[in-house]
Amino acid sequence: MTVTTRTRLIAATCALGLAAAGVTACSKADEAADSTAASLSQAADAAASEADKAAAEADKAVDKIDKSLKEGGDKAADAAKDAKDAAEDAAKDAKDAAKDAADKATEAAKDAKDAATDTAKDAKDAADDAAKDAKDAADDAAKDAKDAADAAGTKAADAVAEAEGETMVTVTDAAGTEIKVPDAIKVAYDKLGGQSGPTGALTNVTEKDGKWVASYANGWHIAFTEKTGAYPVKGRIGQEWFENGAIDNPIGMPTAPEHPKADGGWVQEFTQGQVWAAENGDAGAIQDTK
Repeated sequence: MTVTTRTRLIAATCALGLAAAGVTACSKADEAADSTAASLSQAADAAASEADKAAAEADKAVDKIDKSLKEGGDKAADAAKDAKDAAEDAAKDAKDAAKDAADKATEAAKDAKDAATDTAKDAKDAADDAAKDAKDAADDAAKDAKDAADAAGTKAADAVAEAEGETMVTVTDAAGTEIKVPDAIKVAYDKLGGQSGPTGALTNVTEKDGKWVASYANGWHIAFTEKTGAYPVKGRIGQEWFENGAIDNPIGMPTAPEHPKADGGWVQEFTQGQVWAAENGDAGAIQDTK
């Protein structure tokens, strides 16, 4: 065998070895690739399974979250309702408290007003009582003063009458009080029938400067002076004379009883003129111009 052939055989052998090695390597590579592919497939399947599990867990988590959210929403709604109810209760309580306070304030104001009114009424009553007492005291004092003045006047009149020679007598008026009058008045009264006559009971006696007027219950009067004497003044003439001053009337004191007029009515003579009365009730005075 030649070197060249040997070389070629060796080369061929090497080539065959390399090819076999290559086949073996390729085969191993394929096996490795297949194994790797199988491994990757298994890994992918495992990953997919895990992913599915994860997705399932995620879905569960979402459900839980939704449930939690729903439950939370319900709880929040309940809490909100509770809060609203509590707020409404608090508002109602506050309103009731305010109303109670207003009622109490109104009641207190009413009590204060009533107390003030009662106090004012008590003060007014006390003032009225004090005023009444003061008036009563003043009236009593005035009456006492009048009685004293009347008594003094009576004593003075008695003294004047006695000094002028008039005779004074004691008579009793309608109230049972004893009064001194000129005897001429009593005589004229008795001539008219006394208490059983038309004059009625004595009610008042007035004296001024020696002029006397005794007034009686039925509207009659007996006027007297030492100079003119005692004469009754009655009816419409008596009313006209008495209401226009009596003792102080400018027509003066009567000098005679009244008498009928020829043309109707009545007339009475006085120291300063006449007083007349018509049948229709008219009356007047005719004063002397001398």
